[in-house]
Amino acid sequence: DVFIDRILLNLFFAWSAIFLPIYLHEYIGFSWNKTGVLLVMTSLPFVLFQGRIGRMQDKKAQEKSLLIAGFLIMAIGSIMGPFMTAESMIPWAILLFITHTGASIVEVSSESYFFKHISSTNSGFISLFRMTRAIQYIVIPLIVALILAFLPFNYVFLMLGLIMLLGMRYAFLIR
Repeated sequence: DVFIDRILLNLFFAWSAIFLPIYLHEYIGFSWNKTGVLLVMTSLPFVLFQGRIGRMQDKKAQEKSLLIAGFLIMAIGSIMGPFMTAESMIPWAILLFITHTGASIVEVSSESYFFKHISSTNSGFISLFRMTRAIQYIVIPLIVALILAFLPFNYVFLMLGLIMLLGMRYAFLIR
């Protein structure tokens, strides 16, 4: 189940890396300079929170509840994106920061859970766990092309949010 959560997280990363800059520039109307500043907001939560969350999880095993919370934050933020039409950077910076805070929580929680439950005899699982990231860059454009056949571009992020809700389901299943 943590593998599926990891795949969903990597799906979120790839989706954001490919389509978020296009959306901010082409559909919201931010210049590339402003889009770049907004994309910095997506990195800040990883720097600010992951060390603290990791230390907290080393003391108390809270991976399951934090995975659920992280996916919920990612889902809500992604679902809100298509409905936010503000051309001001501040609301977008807040939304992107919050959404990627969820992703930072999921990333550290999934790794913490995985490495607490794996041993050195399972090196194949470790390789598989790490390889899930690259696969998404092939899968995501195919999924988005299918979505775009039926919905306008801004709904790509609504669909991403709905897919992130699946992460909560699999987080509930871990022991």
